[in-house]
Amino acid sequence: MKKEAFSPLISIRWITVTCFEIKIGDKTVVIDPFIGLSPGTDATAEIIEGADIILVSHTHWDHVTDIGYLMDKFESKVIVGDLSAMDLAKYLNRNAHFLYPVCHNTELDFGWVKIKALMGRHQNMRKPFITTATSFKDNPLYDRHKDLYPLGWFGTLEYRNYIITTPHFKILTYGNTPSIEQLNMLKDVKPDLAILQLTRPIPEEIAAFANDIGAKIVIPHHMDLKKTPEEYLPVVEAFCEAFRALCPGGIAINPEHGRWYDISLNCFPRF
Repeated sequence: MKKEAFSPLISIRWITVTCFEIKIGDKTVVIDPFIGLSPGTDATAEIIEGADIILVSHTHWDHVTDIGYLMDKFESKVIVGDLSAMDLAKYLNRNAHFLYPVCHNTELDFGWVKIKALMGRHQNMRKPFITTATSFKDNPLYDRHKDLYPLGWFGTLEYRNYIITTPHFKILTYGNTPSIEQLNMLKDVKPDLAILQLTRPIPEEIAAFANDIGAKIVIPHHMDLKKTPEEYLPVVEAFCEAFRALCPGGIAINPEHGRWYDISLNCFPRF
């Protein structure tokens, strides 16, 4: 008997920081393309195989630098918070027709996927607003890319989480500090997959948050911008163990840079 080919509901890989590439059939969603300048990987934006839609969580420098390259290559649609859209449009200087400014609860149906934008809040920077925005100038990156500086203002103030829905699968992208209002906003989402930021939150807290919103599979992100694998991998493993303990049968992925994971009813790393 001929073995039927495995057909995943989605395929996903972590590129670096908060950048993910998600394949849905023959279409692709990319999140926060910051690749070539990332200290966490030697990859460049050329690694991306497709980008029909680009989701921008916020416009800090470590989320946007490869958007223009992907727009030129794939004619990507770029979804971004409405307050941040103008500064991003000026930075990109591409056809603004392909930018989709979205406010809270905006849902866009592209036929093959629905994208719903939700209000988020950047993780607590623990600094006054102006100090936070101007401190980005201390980053050596700004000596070479001063056009990134205006993006920092709304990058701190405005954040969009997204629900990506296909006929058979739901993904939540989330990059905030867990809080009661965020939990109440998301508790009924029950995503099949939750992509969750793992920087400042205690691993057990973000694992509890994932369980409380009904996530079945979790993948952490944003570990490698300022930390080495030796520093962040124990934190990731603590998060994975905490989620598995809270959610028997749940799947926690400790992702490798650039490795594809095929997700159906279960998750299968590619060998």
